[in-house]
Amino acid sequence: MDTRYVAASIILHKVNQLLQFLSHCFSFLHQRLQPKQQANKRIADKSIRLIASIMEARGIMEDEAIQHSTEGETSGRGKSPKVEEIHSRWKAGVQVPINMAIDDCWAVFADFANPQKFMTVCLECKIVEGEPNAVKSVRYVKGPNLDGSEGTMWANKRLLSIDHENHNLTYNIEENSVGVVNYEAYLQVHRGNNDTSFVTWSLEMDPLPGMTPPPNPLTKVVTDAFRVFIKNVESRYFAERKVEVQSPGSALMTSTA
Repeated sequence: MDTRYVAASIILHKVNQLLQFLSHCFSFLHQRLQPKQQANKRIADKSIRLIASIMEARGIMEDEAIQHSTEGETSGRGKSPKVEEIHSRWKAGVQVPINMAIDDCWAVFADFANPQKFMTVCLECKIVEGEPNAVKSVRYVKGPNLDGSEGTMWANKRLLSIDHENHNLTYNIEENSVGVVNYEAYLQVHRGNNDTSFVTWSLEMDPLPGMTPPPNPLTKVVTDAFRVFIKNVESRYFAERKVEVQSPGSALMTSTA
């Protein structure tokens, strides 16, 4: 249900408790009120006015709560969204096979300070905090918009962890031009068969206002970029060795070019 509806329900419960308490106080004062006890009469009058004000406020809150509930029930899904759904994190990712030995593939991604090794176009990259490839170091990266539109985008990415033995790392995005919030990414290189491997690259972030949960245009653009970056590693690896890239597990043909 809507968070405002939940809050209104809690407040209404507290208001009802307060009304019961004030009603008991009013009854007590009324029973003991004497014609000449003007002080008590003034207190009783104030109590009556206070109760009336609270009842009026309760009526307004009940109307708003009913309105929000009705709006949720008449929505396209037939009921108002749950609170946990509103605040749930967005998750998306890809898993891509790559025709490279795990150590060769990991060597590229483990070089956190040099994403130009896999990015299609990197306009600027520099370490703005810490030592290159050290945990907690931050790299500034600037490149063209991932969706192919005119303009550029930039982000500060912090290396949160790196495990060379198990071939994985995590990082987050801090200041950025896109507007993502609490964005964290996980990259893992897995060992395949016959000197092949496959890469898992996933993200988790807070929802953005006005956008539906994944899959949505933003997560699709980002995961498509992940897939392209992974394949860039493969194609550049074999281009340096003048080898034609085949699908994982198939034979490799040397190029005569």
